[in-house]
Amino acid sequence: MSKKRLKSELLLKLEAFREQGKVVSVLNPILAVADEVCERLYKKEISHEAISDLLTQLGAEIWKQQTKQLRVKTGNNHDFKSILNGIDLASLDISKRIYNAVFTAHPVFALVTDRAADLSAAASTDKIISVPENPYQLRQSISLNDEHCEAVAAILNARAAIRTLHKEILTAKRIAKKSDWNIALPVMCAVSTWVGYDLDGRSDITWIDSFLLRLKEKKISLDLYASELAHHSNYNEGIDKLILELKTECQQTAADIERFSDLDETSFSHAADLLSERTNKLASSLDFADRLHKIALDIGDSDIAIQLIVLAGDIACHGFGLGEIHLRINAVQLRNAMGVVDSESDSSPFHDVRSRVLLDDLCARIKSEQPWKINFQSLSEENATARRQLMLATQILKHVDCDQPIRLLIAECEKPVTIMTALYLAYKFGITDRLDISPLFETTFGLEHGVDLIDQLLGHEVFCAYVRQRGRLAIETGFSDAGRFIGQVSANLAIERLQLKIAGLIKAKLNADVDFLIFNTHGESLGRGCAGPKIVDRQNFILTPYVRAHCKSIGVAIHHESSFQGGDGYRMFGNEDLALSTIYNLFAAEIKSPTEAWMEDGFYKKHDYSLGMFLSLKAWHEKLFHDPNYGIFLDIFGVNFLPKTGSRSAK
Repeated sequence: MSKKRLKSELLLKLEAFREQGKVVSVLNPILAVADEVCERLYKKEISHEAISDLLTQLGAEIWKQQTKQLRVKTGNNHDFKSILNGIDLASLDISKRIYNAVFTAHPVFALVTDRAADLSAAASTDKIISVPENPYQLRQSISLNDEHCEAVAAILNARAAIRTLHKEILTAKRIAKKSDWNIALPVMCAVSTWVGYDLDGRSDITWIDSFLLRLKEKKISLDLYASELAHHSNYNEGIDKLILELKTECQQTAADIERFSDLDETSFSHAADLLSERTNKLASSLDFADRLHKIALDIGDSDIAIQLIVLAGDIACHGFGLGEIHLRINAVQLRNAMGVVDSESDSSPFHDVRSRVLLDDLCARIKSEQPWKINFQSLSEENATARRQLMLATQILKHVDCDQPIRLLIAECEKPVTIMTALYLAYKFGITDRLDISPLFETTFGLEHGVDLIDQLLGHEVFCAYVRQRGRLAIETGFSDAGRFIGQVSANLAIERLQLKIAGLIKAKLNADVDFLIFNTHGESLGRGCAGPKIVDRQNFILTPYVRAHCKSIGVAIHHESSFQGGDGYRMFGNEDLALSTIYNLFAAEIKSPTEAWMEDGFYKKHDYSLGMFLSLKAWHEKLFHDPNYGIFLDIFGVNFLPKTGSRSAK
């Protein structure tokens, strides 16, 4: 029997069983087809080889479908370079950050590394030459280091694409004869990562693991910068000096990596002392970028100058690392770090006297107390996760890169005292000027009361002064978990309302003097907040044109960030071609100015209708979520059907 005929017959059987299943509730169409296959095998009407061939054929069809989808998803199915033609590049403010792509790691590394690379390679061309053998083989294991290696590859491709984009913008300014085309460094787009730094939901990553990864990232970046500068060493002797600095620091960092990779009591002190006491560390990335920029200004060849300015901008954006790192912890870990025991009552924390007293007390302590002094021994002896992570941030800023800011993401954040606790600890460690504290709103309570949390914090001058010092008010919204709690559609509506209200607070309480940094985290499926099929759909789903238009109308500048979840999202940056297409389309989606027509959209004008829709959807999903059978079903499905696709233990 031919594969085509066997496939057709089984599909017809499946459809028939599905129709029967609508009448006979105990009938499972999938099991019924499986029984049909077993029966025909027993009767020798079909062979095992025929079934194997059919599975291979189905795998090939899925592979081809995924390839086409990835082409559309990245915008590589058309001449993506022409997308810049409709943008007035010469008039852009290249010194203003508008977007960060954040590389996250969750258990969705479904394809083995080589097959993921094959899929990205296939999506780079119009033709699928061949389907690899066993394209969907299961991973036997996956470690944090495996995830980090895949993230590194994707990030390097993304950064190369960003450099190409920034080069296009600078070239357009020079051609337009803008007098200041070479004055500012291009920092419009950048990347961030939390791979190796996310402790929300896991306790298997030690501070040494994270610190080692950060040292490795520094070495990778130093090698990258030295390699890029080597192409231009003949144009200015100052470039040779910079290359020597990079190579010297690279050798020292390699030695640090080796020492921190194999520690015992004696070697720990030795490794920590050598790193801490080394006085000639190359730790100021902004200073290095500035020196490179000055050299570029002295070079007469405009094309070479542009390449050097672009590289200096890359260094200013990402420092001596792969990108801005995001340390993620849970609100409970912060409360434990301060020894605060919350009441188990159901009363709202915003009206709880004890919570307000704690806020006032923390503000007074920030004003009056002196910072702590710590070292690697202090870090090693610390048991509280939140304090240890902030101490890790302190040591990274002290010994790896003193200029690159670090994000502190606080999951399940529902109380203003949680944020103030983080600010107090950041002050005690002396890093408030380089740390962006960001609450993650993802729970039902957090989405409904997040604006009250921010409002109460802005009632304290200590917090306002901190936000003004950083030049931004940062939040994170979680589409994945919010969708789990209240459904994806109602989660999207709740997040949009939250974004609008907080933007209003920035205008009212801070006079729109700071940026609104919105980090939207989501997965790579619609159920986890990723709309499709195109990048513009993806970006406008998580940050709607209405929110963009509203913020523009009240003068609040948005700095948007969104996630690309490993490994599905990494395939959008699987090679230089796909990365370039992805970055160009992301840039076009983010730079596009929303029209005022969005402000007149009927959905937003008719509040009763939209609110009623939100409440109905939310109520339906919450009823489902709290059904005990729903949880049992998901547990059974996860244990029996889902292969291991990540280093984090399944919840």
